[in-house]
Amino acid sequence: MTNKLYLFFPVFLLSFHTVLAQDAEKFNAIYTKVYLEISQKDFNRAIELADSLYRVSETPDYKAKSLMLSASLYEQKATDPRKSIEYAKRAYEFLKNSDNYIWKTRILGFLASQHRLLQLYTESEYYANLAIEFAHKIPDKNTAVTTLAFLVQEKAFAESEIKNYETAIELFDQAADYFNSTDTDDFLILQNIQYKGQCYLKLEKYDEAYLSFSRVLDDWGELPDNYIKSLAYTGLARVYIKKNNTKAAQEALKNAEKVLKGSEYLEALKDFWEAKIEYYAATGESSNLKKAYASRDSINQLLYSARSKFINENYSKLKSQNLKNHQRMIKQRIAIASGIVALLGLMVYLFYFRKKKNKELKKIKQYIGELKKNKKKTDIQTQNQTENKTETEPIMTQKSEEKILYYLDKFEENKLFTKNNLSLSWLATYCKTNNKYLSYCINKHKEKDFNNYINELRIEYIILKLLNDPVYRKYKIATLAEEAGFSSQNKFSTVFKKITSIQPSKFIDQLSKSDLEYKTNQDQN
Repeated sequence: MTNKLYLFFPVFLLSFHTVLAQDAEKFNAIYTKVYLEISQKDFNRAIELADSLYRVSETPDYKAKSLMLSASLYEQKATDPRKSIEYAKRAYEFLKNSDNYIWKTRILGFLASQHRLLQLYTESEYYANLAIEFAHKIPDKNTAVTTLAFLVQEKAFAESEIKNYETAIELFDQAADYFNSTDTDDFLILQNIQYKGQCYLKLEKYDEAYLSFSRVLDDWGELPDNYIKSLAYTGLARVYIKKNNTKAAQEALKNAEKVLKGSEYLEALKDFWEAKIEYYAATGESSNLKKAYASRDSINQLLYSARSKFINENYSKLKSQNLKNHQRMIKQRIAIASGIVALLGLMVYLFYFRKKKNKELKKIKQYIGELKKNKKKTDIQTQNQTENKTETEPIMTQKSEEKILYYLDKFEENKLFTKNNLSLSWLATYCKTNNKYLSYCINKHKEKDFNNYINELRIEYIILKLLNDPVYRKYKIATLAEEAGFSSQNKFSTVFKKITSIQPSKFIDQLSKSDLEYKTNQDQN
């Protein structure tokens, strides 16, 4: 489940009463058909219809809802988040001074979700707090409960993005309780089940994931084909792959492809191609695997370019210090990891079997030796510092240090350092502390600054992948950079060479050559 498939309000089915009940029914019917059906097959036509709906709308309420239809459509395509946010902001202006708390809450919730997907967390929190404030003012109990379900879902999405899948599942269950207590549309209920299934998949609880995806598909009935249905099919395919049932996986992927035919929803298409990659890897279809990677990578590039463009265009509008820090991390002030010693041991073990050492390998061995000396020297210095403590007042209590170190261990264990646009402020929030205390603990216990700490973790992660899984050596450098959490191929290559004294492409070539030499020597013996 990519962090990035979750929406705050993926469809706005109008469940409230208006004075013009008959007109409202017609409006709702057009709105729903455009969003659920036409947009899946013909995006441009859906945009035209949404614009037409706006032009014929005579009241602020209808104008706002029409604009939100356009915002939701652009959100699906994901190549221009600027437009989806601009349409939502225009919609809110129509209702800003009204007492239509239902749609004010939904619009603000949408803006909170969009900014979260762009990793603009301070802006997201601002809109979410406003949404909660208006949700409490919704007079109709059933509508208020449904709205609360969406707010709980938003919390679940945020937990899922930082890989707290167990917590996310609990929140999705809570949202389901709210949905089931009201007369909620079947699509919203099935959507919630699908989201939960994705969490089970990430937790490798394949039986639970299978039940979730199967229920979505079994209960879909006469609902029009939609990206949620395709996600259920691809999720089911992944379960089958894990259970070595490639025939069933192939059938599920065919069904997903039928649903996605003509769709421009990039997040759903990305999920489909990632499932295809897993399928071709399992079946050993190398030529198709290469094509699948190319398709997935091209979609990733579109998504990354769109989000980067939005960030760059709106940098000057950021108001809080947290947002400024977030923009600084987009410039990729990234850093190194504490577990490099274990990685270097694996590298030395590999190099032990090499018969021929070229210039690049000599550089690597020299780098390893220097790091070991530095590590030993650092350990001695640390021990001496411990034995010769002064009476200086510590910056924080020992209990606070232990708490931060506990969260840092959890951060490393969950591989959260691969999160794109990671910042010191984000990590401080995760560790439930402030920037000053976190920097102090990293400098003291990791013996490096934040940038070097993160960079070293990321490079170690990728090198371990290259050593232990040969298929990673076939990936593009840009793909490796994205997997490690770097913003660009150039940044990744620069940091990789700084740490290992060799370009990543040459490093991969040497690993492949060493495997061939070792195999040849084994055959000769």
